[in-house]
Amino acid sequence: TMDTAQTTGLTCPKCSGFIPLSLGQLLKSREFLCPHCGLRLTIARKPSKQAVETLEKTKVQSAKR
Repeated sequence: TMDTAQTTGLTCPKCSGFIPLSLGQLLKSREFLCPHCGLRLTIARKPSKQAVETLEKTKVQSAKR
């Protein structure tokens, strides 16, 4: 089963460092900071709507297990 508290993340487009983020953070936060170079990343919710909905479904399915 997938643990929703498990750290996932993104690769920073500036320095290629790993930005650790939980599934909950990805769903709730609009901005993230790269811990390596300080780049501020903003998620555009409207264009990312389909991806956010998929993450929400994944979180719900994981919670049922």
